[in-house]
Amino acid sequence: MKMGREGALSVFVVAALALGVGVDLVTDEVSAPASPEVEPLFIARSVYCPAPPRLGESSSQLAIGAPGAQDVLVGVGDDNLDLSAERTAMRENNRSSSLIGYGGEITAVALPQFTGKVSGIGAARCSKSASTRWYFAEGSSALGAEERIVIYNPFPDEAVVGINLFTPKGQEGNANLAEGQAVPAGETLIVEINEFIRQERFVGASVVANRGRVIAWRALQVSSEDRPEGVQFSLGATSPASEWYFPEGGLGDGLDERVSLLNPTDREAVATVSLVTGEETLQPPKLVEVLVPPQTLQPLALREYVGGSDSNLGGAGVVVRTSSGTLVAERTVYYERKDLRGVASEVGAARTAQGWYLGPAVSAPETDAVILLNPGAEAAQVSLALLSSGAEPLRPDELQDLKVEAGTRLKVPLGEWTRDRSLSVMVESDVPIVAERFGSKGDDVAALMGLPLAASGR
Repeated sequence: MKMGREGALSVFVVAALALGVGVDLVTDEVSAPASPEVEPLFIARSVYCPAPPRLGESSSQLAIGAPGAQDVLVGVGDDNLDLSAERTAMRENNRSSSLIGYGGEITAVALPQFTGKVSGIGAARCSKSASTRWYFAEGSSALGAEERIVIYNPFPDEAVVGINLFTPKGQEGNANLAEGQAVPAGETLIVEINEFIRQERFVGASVVANRGRVIAWRALQVSSEDRPEGVQFSLGATSPASEWYFPEGGLGDGLDERVSLLNPTDREAVATVSLVTGEETLQPPKLVEVLVPPQTLQPLALREYVGGSDSNLGGAGVVVRTSSGTLVAERTVYYERKDLRGVASEVGAARTAQGWYLGPAVSAPETDAVILLNPGAEAAQVSLALLSSGAEPLRPDELQDLKVEAGTRLKVPLGEWTRDRSLSVMVESDVPIVAERFGSKGDDVAALMGLPLAASGR
């Protein structure tokens, strides 16, 4: 019986790869803010994951999940993985890979571990779709910062990509980057941004595929005398949008949060940034109608815009909405507290949903939490399920029927159940919300935006 399933999967994969060329040819061209994602049946059952970002100085694991009610046969490189419904599995990962789910929806996240001069941990979503464009609103080429963009071409034809860089002063042209570099079929291109731009504290980027479609992630190792060192790792955004949500974050002693707004379009964007606490949504006056000129990056250090008692809020999420134009938003938090130290960055969620999958932000975490953000007008009732590899989902009473009032956030500690265990989490809500995961291990932290589940949300 097993040989039959493997044979069926092999036939399916060969046929699907052949169809992949056709899919690539009919992909819609991107024009912001329309989504460039294309998800026919086969692609919807595929997930694309990144290689370790730095050869010889980073390793990676994949957390692969089957969040649906069906058992799934997953093709992982040359191997097959039988994954029961509502289960998760950890696998070593030494290269970019396309995971193929046969029989149901699959999800995955990558968990790199960096060694060398700057060590640390990171977490990034794998992508369910390829795109002709990817955007990053965070980044740096300053002294002590080493940035790389990881570009994966999972298709059977060569792709050609160019990279544009943005600073608060405007777009920074570099002919070697913009002209385009080849990404061979099935291969990964890692671009070291520091080699193409002078020292800049803030650098945004866009990856544009002039031929084919790709997936792009950003990795940044940060070493600074006045900030905690650590690692950032995140999947890019495929298009600008008018709304961005960040459940994790905070203001106060030992917390330094920045929200970076990238406007890669030719139209001025006007954005308002709101803070969401456990009790209410706050609107700092200085964060109303922030102007972001075309082709520029606008970093907002929240402590410079929030005064009085609000400057020591503690935990607070962020909502970014534009009244004119569209943009890309990314959040970075430096943690320098007795219990937490490190840096984490994440591109925001551009949508809400009633169902979310969150892989582990850290393998075998020391601290672990899920943060729920309810930006809507009615209270949400939320339940969490913990997924492991060999048992039915765990649904502790303490994690069921949690109430998140309208316009508030709720941070739910998971350490009691997940300490030193790499468990995934499924979130179910009766109204659309946003979910993010946060964890720590050693001298670094990691944040991981949730993956909205199929047919969930808006």
